[in-house]
Amino acid sequence: MESSVKLLPTAIEGLFIAETNLFTDHRGSFSRLFCKQELESAIGNRQIVQVNQSHTAQSLWLFSI
Repeated sequence: MESSVKLLPTAIEGLFIAETNLFTDHRGSFSRLFCKQELESAIGNRQIVQVNQSHTAQSLWLFSI
């Protein structure tokens, strides 16, 4: 499976720019901002699991915890 997050190195050691894919259709958009499995080499054993961003074209709110 192709990674949805690409790490781009910077001039600062240990600092990366995370380039993500944005998926868009008539309903809105979705982008995975962080996935532990995909970024494990950069984050080590930190406990962040996943971060997503979505946008809905309609005025509808849905929260998930």
